[in-house]
Amino acid sequence: MTTKGQSQPTSWKVKDLWYGLLGFGLGFFISFSITNSVQRSTVVGQSGTTPTAQQTRDLPPDHPPIGSEATGQPATEAGSLPPGHPPLPDSTTGGAMPAVGMPPPLPSLEPRPGPGPKAEQAFKDIQVLNGLPPDEVQQIMGIITVSLGVKCDYCHVGNSFERPHPKKDVTRTMIRMVKKINQDFVGGKVNCYTCHRGSPKPPTQ
Repeated sequence: MTTKGQSQPTSWKVKDLWYGLLGFGLGFFISFSITNSVQRSTVVGQSGTTPTAQQTRDLPPDHPPIGSEATGQPATEAGSLPPGHPPLPDSTTGGAMPAVGMPPPLPSLEPRPGPGPKAEQAFKDIQVLNGLPPDEVQQIMGIITVSLGVKCDYCHVGNSFERPHPKKDVTRTMIRMVKKINQDFVGGKVNCYTCHRGSPKPPTQ
């Protein structure tokens, strides 16, 4: 009788411990499932509407806004353009670019035959604009400064404009390139602003 009386409480203790562990595991599983479901629905609700903070933080400074394709517009139309980016065509003007900030048309780079002063007579160190009137050379210099967003001392040395400068050589190469493109391909439509858009280095986008 004593053995039975002592063994019965032990079996109840084991059974209580088992039920306790089972209840704890079941409660933990239910709590985990509910929390996971709530988090998943929150993420799904955010997708397709606005970018998350992580997405926005990881974007480069000039990156188009995320999700603009949902509006049916290109990303660059929905947000601001990168610095120096060419203006987008305006559908109301038949695709023509607005003239705001653009320099005047580039004069012909072909030498002018006949009488009259020439650039090489009025200025020193003229190598690719020979045969042009001095006033047109001055106009071309102005177009270059506007197109690149620079001042005269970007290529010229102080008060001695005729002195050699590495950027002068680059500019001469660019003038020859523009002249070649206009002669052989597009009939005078290309100038410095076509690529530079107000920046010393042409935008790559």
